Amino acid sequence: GRCTTICPMGIDIASIVGQARKAFAKAGLVPEDLQEAAENSRDRGSPLGLTPEKMLDRVEWLEDDFETDMPVDKDKADVLLTVSSIEAMKYPDSLVAMAKILNHSGDDWTFSTKGYESTNFGYLAGRADIAKVMVERIVEAAETIGAKTVVIPECGHAYGVMRWSGANIIGRPLPFKVLHITEYIAELQRAGKLKMKPFEDAVTYHDPCQVSRRGGATQDARDILNGFVKDFREMEPTGEMNWC
Repeated sequence: GRCTTICPMGIDIASIVGQARKAFAKAGLVPEDLQEAAENSRDRGSPLGLTPEKMLDRVEWLEDDFETDMPVDKDKADVLLTVSSIEAMKYPDSLVAMAKILNHSGDDWTFSTKGYESTNFGYLAGRADIAKVMVERIVEAAETIGAKTVVIPECGHAYGVMRWSGANIIGRPLPFKVLHITEYIAELQRAGKLKMKPFEDAVTYHDPCQVSRRGGATQDARDILNGFVKDFREMEPTGEMNWC
């Protein structure tokens, strides 16, 4: 999206590329591995085969190993926390970290085995039918528990699809607020719900294009860092003009 930011005609080039993907999909020209990831998402719950059963097993294992409450399938909750199967399968500490933060804040939250996979390879593959299935799973899970907020984890593409395209994909407004985990933690920080230990080492921050430039959450990460990092150093260029 950096090209769009500086385009004198304001052409949303990234969105045009997205539409071109749909044309390639209709022509049967989706790369094989991307097509497989999309179909795995539809048929098995996630691109990496993180089925609802595996998701539940993984959360129970993490809950025991890290002695952290990680609720799944609560009947009612204010917040639905989604996951990226890549994180769940390869970097499970990330799930534990998010759970610890939400528990520390005192918010009422849950995972759901009905709608947990935030990444949308149907969208990335230009498969509108699969993209709709993936969005609908999260929407239905959130509506079932009465969630007011759906939190998307690290994946910037997952955030962009649900936050900016989700309503268009399913053809109706989303009945909840969509926040990237960065935005959510920043809200907790601003509300005084988090107590953070000072971090003394030098820290910089690379703005993810889908979260900052295309998502608009540029300031949120800095609000978090300004709360506890003592030596924060901006990159150059930074913010919306940072390189992907």
